[in-house]
Amino acid sequence: RGGAGYYFGTQKKAPDIEPTPTTTPAVVETTPVVPVATPTPEVPVAAPLPPGELLINGFKLDDKMRETDIFNAGYTMVAEYTDGDAGIARYEGPNGKLIATLKLPTRSVAALQGDNLSIDGKVVANLETLPESFAGDQRFSSYKLQATIDAEGKVRAYYDAVEGIYLAEPLIDAPSGALVFSRKVRDENFFESQTKELVNMYLTDGNPLLFQFLGANRTGRLQYLLDQGADPNQKGWATGGTALHQCDNVTAAQLLLKLGADPTIKNNEGKTPAEVVKLEELRALLEAKAGAAATATPAISATPAATASPAVPEGAESTPPTPDATASP
Repeated sequence: RGGAGYYFGTQKKAPDIEPTPTTTPAVVETTPVVPVATPTPEVPVAAPLPPGELLINGFKLDDKMRETDIFNAGYTMVAEYTDGDAGIARYEGPNGKLIATLKLPTRSVAALQGDNLSIDGKVVANLETLPESFAGDQRFSSYKLQATIDAEGKVRAYYDAVEGIYLAEPLIDAPSGALVFSRKVRDENFFESQTKELVNMYLTDGNPLLFQFLGANRTGRLQYLLDQGADPNQKGWATGGTALHQCDNVTAAQLLLKLGADPTIKNNEGKTPAEVVKLEELRALLEAKAGAAATATPAISATPAATASPAVPEGAESTPPTPDATASP
């Protein structure tokens, strides 16, 4: 409260003063009140990073890093999947959660994903505190670091990799079992029922798992995911586009449309799938489906049959009854 509020709150002996008709309270009312200097709150701007090495969950990714370094730091493996000369594993430890892409059989770390950043042991950013402007923040450019940002602008993970190698695996906060599922679903012999929470999970590139199976020879996996409850209209975080926006195959598009994909949905640029695809045959298909969807909806209320003249039963008088018929009660 300002000074005037304090003044009025402290004057408790007012009744002792004889009121005079000629005295006006204008003196008090017109006393200028100096507002308290409270600057309007501004959007928080991250301070410049202090000098030092930027680490992911305390780890600096380089060619010498091995999985044993993760274990030595007190982390425990909670999920793993290996395939040929590559593997991926999820860990939990004293500094948070991690997902590491491994080179087999040496088990060296090719990529690392974590939930916080630190410099010289001090956390400078995590999933809750990093500004939404991370994507354009030049402070991190020298570190070759990237973040996954969802549709609401919230950071969901940080990742870095040796020589830019990184596999689009589930985010660190993906459902339990998502890591193994994302690898095994690439196997054409994998036919196990999964929960909708898994089939609709996002990968670290900000795209739904469904986007990985839109090629000409991936329709079997696409069918499987859709049958298990994958949302054909799920949007990618970066572009706001659906699977139809990403699709470049007529067969895959036909399957998506058959199982509920909407060809009229627009991406962040306000464009429908037909306006972004390059294949002419696919564009024609999407335009036809979008046109059919646009004309099918208003057809329900096209004929105003309810407002037509009321039907008169056969043999009934077509002239309205005279007022005399209802005059006497």
